[in-house]
Amino acid sequence: MTNDYAVASRDELWSAGARIESRLTYGRALRNGDDIVASDARDDELVARCEARFAELRAVIEALAPLRQRGVVEVTREDGELRESSTLTIAFGAASIVTTPEHAREDAAMLRALMSTAPVVSVDPHAYPILWRGGSAAVLFHEAVGHAAEHAHAAIEWPSWLHVSAPLALRRASFRDVPLPRMTSLIASADAAPFALPETRLEVHLVEGGLYEPLTEEVTLRIAVADLVDGDEVRRVKPFELRASRREIAHSLLGATGEPLRYPGVICSREGQELVVGSYSPLVLTASILLPPGEGAAERRMRGAADREAGFTAPLTRPSATLSRTERGETYRKRGSVVRREGSVLLRVKESGEAIDDGATFITRPINGDIDDVDAQAVIDVAERLTKLNPERLIVTDGIAHHECDGRTWSESSRRIHLALTHQRMRTLIDHADFEQLEDIEQIARALKNVKDERNVRVRLAPAVTAALLPSLIDKIEIEQLAAPHDGRGNAIEKRDAKPPPPNVFRPTYRQRPIAMPFNLAAKPFGVIDETAPLAIAIVNGAQLLCINDDDAFLTPLKLSRITAVSDPVRWYPYAAGSFGAWMML
Repeated sequence: MTNDYAVASRDELWSAGARIESRLTYGRALRNGDDIVASDARDDELVARCEARFAELRAVIEALAPLRQRGVVEVTREDGELRESSTLTIAFGAASIVTTPEHAREDAAMLRALMSTAPVVSVDPHAYPILWRGGSAAVLFHEAVGHAAEHAHAAIEWPSWLHVSAPLALRRASFRDVPLPRMTSLIASADAAPFALPETRLEVHLVEGGLYEPLTEEVTLRIAVADLVDGDEVRRVKPFELRASRREIAHSLLGATGEPLRYPGVICSREGQELVVGSYSPLVLTASILLPPGEGAAERRMRGAADREAGFTAPLTRPSATLSRTERGETYRKRGSVVRREGSVLLRVKESGEAIDDGATFITRPINGDIDDVDAQAVIDVAERLTKLNPERLIVTDGIAHHECDGRTWSESSRRIHLALTHQRMRTLIDHADFEQLEDIEQIARALKNVKDERNVRVRLAPAVTAALLPSLIDKIEIEQLAAPHDGRGNAIEKRDAKPPPPNVFRPTYRQRPIAMPFNLAAKPFGVIDETAPLAIAIVNGAQLLCINDDDAFLTPLKLSRITAVSDPVRWYPYAAGSFGAWMML
């Protein structure tokens, strides 16, 4: 397989009629089999087309001020075929939609109208039939049909009157990414399937986000705007979550009517790659989806940890960390080279860029620069060894970077391992900051396959588990920030209490504003570690601990209400802006 992909894109964020962020990106990726070589090479024709098209989009943005808006124009050339696209994300209050320039005014008016009514009532969404208005059922099918197809899950029986077209193609979010089989669009349609409208029902208008859990084939939707209709009475409902397996969804479908309606707003995310998926659906009615007998919401969530990289979200409304702004102005430059193995694909990326923050606008763009290649052999060796564990997801990286910020210069190298291991309905995520102690990962894989039962016992946490938990424990135990040479601005990181406000900033990429957060978290030692206690070596499904005791493997609930001891720091892990693992007693 060979492929030549080039792209130029501009991305701007506007608020109250003012541009606050602007990003120009371009690059090229050449693929030969499972090898991809990518760089920020400039294609002048693509850049010119991108800038001309964004000038047209900017006029639409200015006409819709003072709404918060994110405009994106992308021009690609793939194996000689040219494509152009323009999208506009519009936020109003706590909700947002994704639209195109020709529909922007209409969709903005619709969003304003929906958000003009305040929610007044809470409901159990599983107790009511639901009428999916405005094409919103497309989100239901996006998760239950589209993502299931992306994961190559077996087909299930859907009503004969329903037809869902969700073609897959190799797509990528940028030249830096590995192409994945992704939906290009989703169009649901129906033959004659009339239904009687229930007198009491929920009517969904806008969906905030959704998830598809491949282990359990369960769909979770976060509903942003809905009404409870009871005869002639209509009351706005507070946002809620709806959970059901795709088989439950298929069985709940009662009928559909009308032509497919364009739903304004599916940004699909998988493996960190966000892509727009045009989505359409007629008016659809589903029956109430009852929880299995004796099962509550908490138990349902425990069926499996949701794959938060297989769903969609509203990018202007999701929670984010505290961004660090500067009033005096700042220029930051970075040159980087990385080798990354994702699954069977080896990706080599080299790029250089700068970020200029004048206090009002954050502007990023590529710059000329050069940097040495990174030897790929260590990445290949580690990936080949860990591939034998049959991971659900595996990413191994080795990179170097040179930084400059307002006269300060520094360099760093980094190695990372990220993988997801699964067995039955269990999933554990593992992150390491070096290529050492691979036997720890292999031990987790063996234990996961040999889990016997669940027990309530006192346990000793391995350093890798403690490191993953520390960012969430700052208000529960004494945690400090340990010293290091530089943060995202090249300033020294001093030893201090980790409680806010943090004086240092984390900068994962030059394309994002730096984030104020503590570095190198370490719990202050106290108590006595019982080395005879069972050892917790991983977190499973976000709420359980995978434990071993000699050759015995079992699960125990993750309960952080009683931490009785913590040892000295043992090893650094790449959680948040760095976290030191230690032995911990629960």
